[in-house]
Amino acid sequence: MKFELDSRLIEPNRRKIKEALVGKRVYVCMGNYLLLNAFCLSRAINDRLVGHSTTEQECISDLVNLKPDLLFITEYLESGCAASLVEKAKSILPGLKTLVFIDSKNVGLVDKCVDAGSEGIIFTTSIGTINGNYVEAIVNISEGNTYFPIDVRQEITPDNAERLNISELSQLELDVLKLVTEGNSDIQIAKVLSLREASIKKHIINILQKLGIKHKTQLMVARLKNKIHFETTS
Repeated sequence: MKFELDSRLIEPNRRKIKEALVGKRVYVCMGNYLLLNAFCLSRAINDRLVGHSTTEQECISDLVNLKPDLLFITEYLESGCAASLVEKAKSILPGLKTLVFIDSKNVGLVDKCVDAGSEGIIFTTSIGTINGNYVEAIVNISEGNTYFPIDVRQEITPDNAERLNISELSQLELDVLKLVTEGNSDIQIAKVLSLREASIKKHIINILQKLGIKHKTQLMVARLKNKIHFETTS
């Protein structure tokens, strides 16, 4: 694949990432030393970088003190497992947002990372294609949204054994839930429904309580795993 290195094309994307990361604390855990250095030394990331490591154990130790907002992880770690790291990191920092870079279409790892609560997954083999928008992935995660492109969604194993009961939700809550599971941010949902962002946040809290779910991200995961089914109207 040929990459255009024209700075006129790169600079707008660099600016998008830099703007999305304003006020964020970034931590990077990658097992490949070359990739780790290249990622951390990029200008858009480096300004917000609070720490980096190559192993799951080092990362977990750092999270307690550094308290990042965003964690970028690769499938390959010098020791440890990406899915395990996501799960442990979120138990330490429940508000932490994670993006996992997976080298190949590994169904087992995709399911594990989704179940662990990762907000986003991107196949490195898809970067530069419609299914691998690296900039969009980072921006979405930074803004509190999710990033699961089509090729990732296709690798997620459906769980039809137990669907969530959404019958007790009001019509407005159903509208909010549908927009959340489509990957929209609270601000975007507020615009679509002509409501205040604070009202959307309140509705999401009520939805989580009614469905017995702890985190907003789990709503998206439930939809991806076919555990939420919206009735269609003719």
